[in-house]
Amino acid sequence: METYKLPSAKLYEYFTQKNVNTDSYNETCVKLKPKFYGLDDIYDICRKLLFNVETSFNEEEDEKFQNYRCTYLHYWLNDKVINTFNLNDNGVYLGILLNLYRTWNSVVTTSAKFRCMPDMKTYISRNINVFKFKKEMYDYLYNYEEFNRNTNYSTKNCNEICKYLTDIITKFEYFKTECFRNNNKCLKIDNFFELFNPQKLIDKFKCNAEKLCITAPVAVKVKETLPEYDNTLSSPMKENANNFLTTQPTIITYHNAMLCFLVLLGLFIIFFTLYKYEFFEKIDKNYIYNAVKSLNYSETEDLSAENSFINCDIQLMGEKEKRVCRKLNSLISTLCSNNSQSPKNYIFSNHDIEYLKFWVNFEIKNEGLIGNGDIEDLSGIIKEQMSECCSKDTMKNILIFIDPQDLNRMKILNNLYKNYNEMHEIIFSTSSEGIQKCLEYSKQCVTEYNGAIKQYRNVNDYFYNALKNFENYYKKLYADALGKNKHFEKYIEKIPRQYQISELSFYSIEYERNKIIFISLLGSVFVFIVVLIYIYMVKKIITL
Repeated sequence: METYKLPSAKLYEYFTQKNVNTDSYNETCVKLKPKFYGLDDIYDICRKLLFNVETSFNEEEDEKFQNYRCTYLHYWLNDKVINTFNLNDNGVYLGILLNLYRTWNSVVTTSAKFRCMPDMKTYISRNINVFKFKKEMYDYLYNYEEFNRNTNYSTKNCNEICKYLTDIITKFEYFKTECFRNNNKCLKIDNFFELFNPQKLIDKFKCNAEKLCITAPVAVKVKETLPEYDNTLSSPMKENANNFLTTQPTIITYHNAMLCFLVLLGLFIIFFTLYKYEFFEKIDKNYIYNAVKSLNYSETEDLSAENSFINCDIQLMGEKEKRVCRKLNSLISTLCSNNSQSPKNYIFSNHDIEYLKFWVNFEIKNEGLIGNGDIEDLSGIIKEQMSECCSKDTMKNILIFIDPQDLNRMKILNNLYKNYNEMHEIIFSTSSEGIQKCLEYSKQCVTEYNGAIKQYRNVNDYFYNALKNFENYYKKLYADALGKNKHFEKYIEKIPRQYQISELSFYSIEYERNKIIFISLLGSVFVFIVVLIYIYMVKKIITL
């Protein structure tokens, strides 16, 4: 008996099993073989693609069905390339697809009879994993439409549909989560999750708790009740009891192991969140912020192939993404040249990497891009051969998506420490000419800090502690500035008392500073008096 196949699987097979019985495309497709030495199957894929474009569409069919079929031909081609060549390299994947799409386009533009046109922008993903996610969503969409359109199914097929629908619910929730994080990687259909909820079809096919079709309304599983037993155990029950007793230590050991694991996991999570924002305190601020600032005062240009870290010349990359890509190349290059004395195989500390990860996420958001998908796209086009300055693994650690809530908090800390760094540079420069500018940065600092405290005062978490740490840094900078020159006080704005969360106060700092000065003066006076007494005594001895 034939195994039931999902509509999406049938359509995929429809394209795959087409027998190419013409030589019309031999000359066109053979041109691809020299471009991809060793990948001879590209010739067969090309012929099958063009044959499907010519023969799989006719004017008599429903237009909506033709659109589905044309869309799925794009997914079929992408999937065929990945699976035929067992690809996990995004660069090779894109290179093959772009050539196949160009060949497709060159053929369909020769005649009006071709009804399925190539759409590279919509259906090529620069990342293999993003494509696989989109294909899963489209497969579900196509299956849903087919199930909803047809109602005449045998009992066996209806049962298979119920199994598929009940199993897809978990996947459907995964789709929701991923699309919420990054809508860019999902199908562009309004209200998709409301319109295509699998529960609608589960109700339609009356799938019960055992994933089977029934003719009655959806069955509700009744809560099972334990049967009552008398006090005497039967032989099988006694045997089960004995087995339970003999295996109990193993169960306890397993539970203890699980408890230890959960405790360690909890400690790891606490440790991770505790230091989530610490890198702003630990980075070499002068080194990092000056490199970032240099990007704003110079035009970002494409680096030469040997000096770049990411290939920004991918055809499908939009202008906004290219800007981020080029800026990242320039920033890494600047940091490498500034730190040329570092060992060849190591340049960035873990704190530097965390900051660069924040910077990339912030730039992507600042350009109005979505986030996760664009990060994955950049990660997929890292060059295989990197310079001595930065390893491929380092770049992969930089190109990781940051949760939007964390990113917003990091943006606040970045603004605070960026202004702090400008103040520090001015205060401890050899010249005092720019001291007037210090007040401007100080006011920006205090305004940003006050706003953060208003929003997060009642959220006593690790971000709150990060704000408290910044407050201490700011107050110490104030004290150090006054230690250098007491007239600097008028160029540093104090954080208002109502926004201070640190136990360290400006006034206690001033008191401590004055106390130190007083003790120093008192010590000097004491030494001076001792010296005078010594001189007096020596003179007296000499006169005797």
